[in-house]
Amino acid sequence: MSAANIALLAGDSEYVDLSLMDEKKLLPLIQDYCKKNPGKKPISVIDQLIDDTDKVEGKWKSGTIPWAADD
Repeated sequence: MSAANIALLAGDSEYVDLSLMDEKKLLPLIQDYCKKNPGKKPISVIDQLIDDTDKVEGKWKSGTIPWAADD
C-alpha cells in the first residue's frame, strides 16, 4: 500500500491516509476476499480499497525516489 501511495502522490499529488488502514480493517477484508476468491491474489482487494478510499492532497518533490523521478 505504501508503494501505491507513492505512485499516487507522484502522479496525482494525492494519497491515502494509511493511518486509517490498521489490522482491524485490513485483515478481515483480505480474509473475506481470499475465502470468496481462493484462486485470486489479494492485491486485487487492496487495489480496490485504494481506489475507493478518499484521498488527501499532498506535495511531491520530484527526484526524491529515483524510479519516480520525472525524465
